[in-house]
Amino acid sequence: MKTSKFLLLVCLLATLILGAGPYVSADSSGTWISQPCGSQTILRGVSFVDSQRGWVVGNDGTILTTSNGGEDWTTQSIGIDVDFYGVSFPDSLHGWACGYRPGGFGGYIYVTSDGGLTWIEQLHISNVIFSDILFVDSSHGWAVGTGGIWATSDGGTTWNKQYGGSSISLGGVSFVDSTHGWAVGFNNAIPSSLILTTSNGGVTWTEQGEPITFEGFPAGLGDVFFIDSTHGCIVGGYGTILTTSDGGLTWIQRITDAYVGSEDGTITRVSFADLSHGWAVGNWMILETTDGGTSWSLQRLYQDDIALRDVFFVDSSHGWAVGWKHAGTGTILKYTPTVSGVDIDVKPGTEPNSVNLKSKGLLPVAILGSSSFDVITVNPATINIGVVQLASRGSAKTPKLAYSLSDVNSDGYLDLVANFEIQALVNAGVLTPTTVTLTLKANLYDTTPIEGTDSANIVPR
Repeated sequence: MKTSKFLLLVCLLATLILGAGPYVSADSSGTWISQPCGSQTILRGVSFVDSQRGWVVGNDGTILTTSNGGEDWTTQSIGIDVDFYGVSFPDSLHGWACGYRPGGFGGYIYVTSDGGLTWIEQLHISNVIFSDILFVDSSHGWAVGTGGIWATSDGGTTWNKQYGGSSISLGGVSFVDSTHGWAVGFNNAIPSSLILTTSNGGVTWTEQGEPITFEGFPAGLGDVFFIDSTHGCIVGGYGTILTTSDGGLTWIQRITDAYVGSEDGTITRVSFADLSHGWAVGNWMILETTDGGTSWSLQRLYQDDIALRDVFFVDSSHGWAVGWKHAGTGTILKYTPTVSGVDIDVKPGTEPNSVNLKSKGLLPVAILGSSSFDVITVNPATINIGVVQLASRGSAKTPKLAYSLSDVNSDGYLDLVANFEIQALVNAGVLTPTTVTLTLKANLYDTTPIEGTDSANIVPR
C-alpha cells in the first residue's frame, strides 16, 4: 500500500548563488552544481563523449579529464604554456585542443589518439589565435580563429586553409556532418558581423544573412550550434541570440535580458541537447530555452567573480559549463535536471507491503498515474530500484521487460506495474532485514528523471 511519496523538487531560488552547493534558478528546469576540479587557472573549453567521459581545457596548457561525469578530475599535461580555447572529442580516444601561446608564438593545435594520455603538437601557425575546433569524426575537423578557417580530412595529418584574411576573426564553428557546416565571427575591415556556411565540407564558404547590429553598432558573433541541417543558433555581443529553422536562409533575432547594450552582455557559447532544449553562457550568466530558442530564461550569476566561457550538453539531462573566478581559479558547473516526484505502490493492493527475503519470485511496484501524470511517458528501460533494473520475461532470444499497464487502484488512471526479481534486490543489498522503504527511479522518454518511495515490510527479519 502507498504510504508516502516524493514531491516535485521545485526550484525555489530566483537566482544562482555561486558558493558551495547547488546553484538553483526558479526559471530553470534543473540545477547547476559546482564540481571541484583543482584548477588554478582559467578554463575555456569543454567536450564530452557521453554522460561520464569528458575533457576541459584552459590557460597554461591545462587539460583536465573525467571518467565519472565530473565527480573527479585529473590533469593531462602537454608540457607547454598554450592557452587552450577549444576542445573536441568525437569519440573516447581521439581529441583535439586549440588555442595560442602568449608572447607572440601564435596558434597551436594539439592531438591525442589515446584518450589524452599523450598529447602531440599537430599544427603551429604564427600570428594566429585559434578560438574553436570541431571534429565530426576521427578524420574530419575544422578550426577557426583570427585569419579564417582551417580544415583536415585525415585526422589532422594535414591542415589546409579554406577561408580567411587578415581582417577576419572567427569565434565558433559547427558541423552536423562532414559536408554541412557554419562559422561565425567578425570582419574588422567593414566592420561587420560575419556568418559563413558550406555544403561541401568547406571547399567553398559563402556569407549568410544580413549584418547583425545593436543600436547601430555591429555585434560580434562568438559561437554557432546546429542540431541538424536546418535548426541552428548563433550567440554573440550585446546579448545577441539568433535562430534559424531553414539552414540559415533566414535568421531571427531573439530578445533576451542578457545585459543588453553592455560589454558584460556578451554571450560566449551555446549548446543544444535536442531541437527544444538549449543553453548559452557568458559573463555571470546562464540562459536556457525549452522551445528551440524562441524564448530564453536568464539565470544571472549575481556574484561578480564568475565568468563562463563554454557549455556542452550530451543530452537534456547531462551538461557542463566552464569558466573561472576573477581570482584566477577554474570553475566547472554540472547541470542536473529537476527530479519530478511520483507516487509508487509496493505490492499494489496489499497492506502491509510484506516482502519475503527468501522468495524466488517477483516484486511488483506500481508507478501510479494521475490527472497530471501519464505513465505512458515513462521509459521502462530506465526503471530501477537501487542498481537493479526491471526483470525480463520471454525467451533468451527475445527478452521483454517485465512490466504491464493497468489501473491497479481503480482511480480511472492508467498505472505502470514494474516487476523486479526479489533475489536480485537481495543480492544487490537493496532488500535487507533492516529495509523499511524502497525508492524507485526512472526517466521519462524526454529524459526527465522521476523518483518515488514507499514502505516495505521485510519478512522474516
